[in-house]
Amino acid sequence: MIQESTILFVVSNYHLFFLFLLSHTAVMYRLLTMEITEMGNLTTDYDNHMQKRLCNIIKRHQLILGTIRQLRSLYSKPLGIDFFSNALCICLVQFVPVEEYPKFVFVLLYCLTLFFLYCLLCQMLTNESEKFGVAVYCCGWERVNLKEKKMIFEVLRQAQKPVVLLAADFVPVNLYTFASTCQIIYKFVTVMKF
Repeated sequence: MIQESTILFVVSNYHLFFLFLLSHTAVMYRLLTMEITEMGNLTTDYDNHMQKRLCNIIKRHQLILGTIRQLRSLYSKPLGIDFFSNALCICLVQFVPVEEYPKFVFVLLYCLTLFFLYCLLCQMLTNESEKFGVAVYCCGWERVNLKEKKMIFEVLRQAQKPVVLLAADFVPVNLYTFASTCQIIYKFVTVMKF
């Protein structure tokens, strides 16, 4: 019992920490988007505040990109293994006799919920990074000096690269992956059972 509770504690903390990091990074992108949009709406003392705020935004954007690189390197392979094991578990539960389904409801719910949460939060991260790229372009760069234009161009160049987390360095983690995987599992189970 101690071994099982320890394993449960470690696995749940692993998943919760990764989900927290994903949502936190998406929220940081949203805050940067709001700040750079607000910067574009400034009308007074534009030149004085622009460089200071722009340097702050660039530094925070670099921190976010560093966090994403770390997430990719730390969680790519374990996420791929987790996706494969969840899909396999969902498929195998379908071959259990109908009267045994109540015993496996929690396993099925766990696999589906975790798979969906990963895909949803990674999709939110991708969407927020795209919104940030649009906000950088709409920040009023045409009203600033050449030095600030170069800084904005560099941020825009980095913001236009898609932020996509990959499971096992192969499968993009997003809602399309969730939907297509569920569809493939449904087709597989339908063919095998009937």
